[in-house]
Amino acid sequence: MREKILSLAKGNFIYETPKLCISIEKLVFEVTAGTHGTASFLLENSFGTRVKGFGTVEEMCIDFLPFFDGTKNELTVDVDAGELNPGEKLKGNLDLITDCGEEKLPYEITIVSPVLRDEEGEIRDYPTLKKRIEKNPEHGVDLFLAPEFRDAFLYRDESGRILYDCLLKKNTKLQSLEEFLVAMKKKKAIRFETEHPSGRELIYELDGTDKADAITIRVNTWGHAGIHVRTTADFIEVQTHVLWTDEFVDRRDVLEFTICADKVPAGRRHGDLILQTPYEKKVIHIIAHNRIGEKERKIQRARKKAIAMAIRMFLSYQEKRVTREAFGKFLKKNREILEKISGTYEQAVRGYIAVILREKENILSFFQETENLKMPPLGKSLEEVENYILIQFIKIMDSERKEDRIGLANLISSYAENGYQSDLLTYLLTQVDERYRFGHLLEKDLRTQLESGSNSPLLYSAMMLAYREDATLISSLDDVTINAVNYGLKRDLTTKEVSLAVSFLGERLPHFDARVFSILQKLYEFFVMTDTLHGICGMLIRNEIRDAKYFSWFEKGVNKHLRLTDLYEYYMYTIDTEKVRTLPDAVLSYFQYENHLNDRCKAFLYAYLVKHAGERPEFLEAYSEQIHKFVERNLAHHRITEDLALLYEACVTEETLTKEMADDLSEVMFSHRITCGNDRMDGVAVVHRETKEQTYYSFENGQAVVSLYTPNTQLFFVDERGLYYSGTVDYRMKKMLSMEKLAPVCYELGARNPKLITHLAYKAERSAKMTDMQAVVLQNALQMDCLRRKMREKILLCLYDYYHREGMAEPLFSLIEQFNPITLKRERIADVAADCIAQGKYEKAQVMLLRYGVPECDKDAFSTLVEALVKEHKDESEPMLVKWALYLYHQGCAGKDAMKYLRRYYTGDLITFTSLYEKCRKMPEVGADEDITERLLAQVLFVGASQEPYEPIYLEYMESGENRMLVKAFLSQLAYDYVVERQELSEPMFVKIEKEAMYEKDAVMVLAALRHYRLEEHFASKQKEFVEMNLEKFASEGIVFAFMKDYIGKVNVPFEIENTVIIQYYSGAPGEILLCETDRDGKVKKTMPMRQVFSGVYVYEMLLFDGEEKYCYIEEQTTGERTEVMCARRTEQAKDALGFFHMLNDMIAAKNTGDMELYGSLRRRYEKDCFAAKKLFTLQ
Repeated sequence: MREKILSLAKGNFIYETPKLCISIEKLVFEVTAGTHGTASFLLENSFGTRVKGFGTVEEMCIDFLPFFDGTKNELTVDVDAGELNPGEKLKGNLDLITDCGEEKLPYEITIVSPVLRDEEGEIRDYPTLKKRIEKNPEHGVDLFLAPEFRDAFLYRDESGRILYDCLLKKNTKLQSLEEFLVAMKKKKAIRFETEHPSGRELIYELDGTDKADAITIRVNTWGHAGIHVRTTADFIEVQTHVLWTDEFVDRRDVLEFTICADKVPAGRRHGDLILQTPYEKKVIHIIAHNRIGEKERKIQRARKKAIAMAIRMFLSYQEKRVTREAFGKFLKKNREILEKISGTYEQAVRGYIAVILREKENILSFFQETENLKMPPLGKSLEEVENYILIQFIKIMDSERKEDRIGLANLISSYAENGYQSDLLTYLLTQVDERYRFGHLLEKDLRTQLESGSNSPLLYSAMMLAYREDATLISSLDDVTINAVNYGLKRDLTTKEVSLAVSFLGERLPHFDARVFSILQKLYEFFVMTDTLHGICGMLIRNEIRDAKYFSWFEKGVNKHLRLTDLYEYYMYTIDTEKVRTLPDAVLSYFQYENHLNDRCKAFLYAYLVKHAGERPEFLEAYSEQIHKFVERNLAHHRITEDLALLYEACVTEETLTKEMADDLSEVMFSHRITCGNDRMDGVAVVHRETKEQTYYSFENGQAVVSLYTPNTQLFFVDERGLYYSGTVDYRMKKMLSMEKLAPVCYELGARNPKLITHLAYKAERSAKMTDMQAVVLQNALQMDCLRRKMREKILLCLYDYYHREGMAEPLFSLIEQFNPITLKRERIADVAADCIAQGKYEKAQVMLLRYGVPECDKDAFSTLVEALVKEHKDESEPMLVKWALYLYHQGCAGKDAMKYLRRYYTGDLITFTSLYEKCRKMPEVGADEDITERLLAQVLFVGASQEPYEPIYLEYMESGENRMLVKAFLSQLAYDYVVERQELSEPMFVKIEKEAMYEKDAVMVLAALRHYRLEEHFASKQKEFVEMNLEKFASEGIVFAFMKDYIGKVNVPFEIENTVIIQYYSGAPGEILLCETDRDGKVKKTMPMRQVFSGVYVYEMLLFDGEEKYCYIEEQTTGERTEVMCARRTEQAKDALGFFHMLNDMIAAKNTGDMELYGSLRRRYEKDCFAAKKLFTLQ
């Protein structure tokens, strides 16, 4: 600006200012909410020359204050959309103040939602995002991790951001993406199915070679999950141990596996193929059959089966459970098989069958065949001895001679003494030895054999028959006795006496024996004896067995009114609280006076009484004192179960609640039970949107009791590796207590649990009209460190509104200290800032309003802030402070200091500047000082604006202004504009120009004075002298203007001015200005350059005689612009003009009119004067 003023003061004028050329007609672009956005445009001029200037904008969200000085200027607009919402539009103008003039560039800036982008374009919604992920999971993860994802998809979604952050902290990237989408309900959780023609049990027949097979795995949706594969048997070998679902094709994949034949021994082997994700498990059972030796194994199994069947039938006959006829039919039917499988004993078996069937011929044949059979000597095999003894036993069966029986008994004993002992020999001895008529001897010898390791049904049968005869033989419940009784139960040989003996001993066992208990159960089911029931319950009580599966026995005991210590306690310990609907009166009466139950059982009992109070109110009344003490004690330990919850709700009321109870109740008030059936989950982490803390609860049997004190919770299930799952894990949640109505009462009684305070704060901040107590709660909440920033801000704003409504100035003053000016909600900035200003907290208010809110802020408060700030920064220009002061000016409420600040630092368009100047002049306390006057006048000159409106300001400044260069420049520009016919002169301005012309002799001033004098008819001598002298001077310098011809006939005019036709043209275009002479048809005859006699003024002078005409037009060489064709001709000359040119011109005129006499006279005079002049100049 200073450069241009200096140039004007020196007389350097520009006739035509280049036009500004802006690359756009309107600045239109979008900015993402919450970010900064920029846009640029180019500024140049029509001549391609340097453009100087600066830009301004009044919009506070836009930064545009460039200074430029170049031929091509790229100007950038910066928009701060940090506090702007999607859908908002910024509209207005950018002001460009240049040496080529002022221009307003309109802008329209739209605030849009954040957008996620990739090389394929914008991703504005989840369906588009899902397509990208399905197409390329790795690229999908990159998009998910991009900062733009949070801005675009979680814009102002606090719950979504918490979910996003927690998953990324704990999980892999792909797993986080999967869990996030499922939790946000944007995709289904991955579930899989296995497909095989044989279903889920696969059978493989092996012939010595491996078998390869495959299972098809199909998932229900796209996504990322690992299906882990393991086996329970080494003969199953899988191709891979993990299948990743994002690598499936068409949502299918194949798991190949091999059954290794060398790892399957002869026979069948079983194993499981287990496929498991974090969400589910599939088990495929595999059976591998090695067929080597299959035939032999079948024969062996059939032989064993036949032998077992034969032994069972034999013992049934011996135990008199089947008749001899039935047994005979069996033997007769299966004779061939029995003989075939007998081996060494075939002869004996054949003889036995003959004796049983009473077949005389076969018996005779048997006796004949064995008549000469020799007794095996010592040293022979046990099998030979057994066969010999068995044959002798069969003979005795037929003969039934007593001496033979005694002899055989002695023989068996003799062999036994020599080491020949076996189950068969022992059994045969029991059948022939007379000693065994005494049960205790029989039991003793059988026990000795059985304790040595025998497990023969022959011996157990014999022992059980002995017990049937004499139950007192049962003296202990060792393995032998247990096995014998168990055998008897299976063979229906047990008696009531046996049952009583076993029950008596069982009740007194020092430890719990599952086999004894099983026998007692069977005995009770068979005989339904009270003693047996007593024994069962006694065994369970003595060994403190409290499993629910034993409840039925205690229930039977209670119903039978057994006199058994702790029976009723164990009834309660084993009761299934989910199934039992009623409790016997005996149970309810029993615990009235002496209750030693554990807390779980007491809770159930008391809850039962409460639930059935309408049916049996007398019991509830009897237990009332017990129940209340129990409730207080458990509440003090913060215990919670479903039964305790019912008791708390029944017993804890607003009337009964004490301070101590209030503290304890607030700990359990918000309890919920979570049940998760996924055995891979170790626990659950709970995150509340209101608090920063994350609380982890371990699962016990798939359950955990958690505290959910506001509805804004996020659950993360945690597996054994610490990975988080949200949305993909199935679970059930049950609210345990409904006592939130007592939360305010707890608080009033002094409870200050963070859960309680957060719960009440959540309720308070959502309340339509806050109460005094809620205000106190919110004050307490602010003292907690666990609150998240957004919750803290909500509380502050709620209290702010409350204090305002109640007119509580002092608390409000204290509260404002706690506001964070950077994070305060934009909708509330204006109000809070106004209060900050009222309390003198200008710095905090300034930070808030720099973000947003000036238009909404109270004008008086804002004016106070600006007044304070401009005083502080009076010696420095702050762009935003200038905008704030200007805003107040436009609103009509700018104070004196704001106006002074604008007076000193405002830069902007000339109209606003002028208005501001006038406002300052009207305010005596502000005034328009010399500085603003200088800047205003300088800007008028800089932008080339019309000077006429500013002449009064100039005239005033001219008298006392210090910047004489500015005075000179302004007057020079005005004089120039008058000279080139762009502006007329007012009388006061002409006086100033005339003075400069008379005394300073400045060319532009002299020319302006000459142009002004041309209209006068008479001149004072001094004026005439001034005119003639300067006309002569300019003519001698070749500077002629068309207006100078107006002086012809008034003063002495130089020949060049008087006798030529002056063609004058104004142009600011670079390059030559050409005068093109044409014929009448417009054809160019010749071209002559016009002469520039002053800045922007071009002339061409022609000497034309009377009647002579020339046709021509003017053309700008560089722009190509041209005028219409014009005709140049001589106008009438002055009377009595002297000179040879005038003589010739008069002669031509006389000849053209036909006045030959005048023509002759003029010619003689011309010739005479020429001769005289020639002689005169020759002599010189």
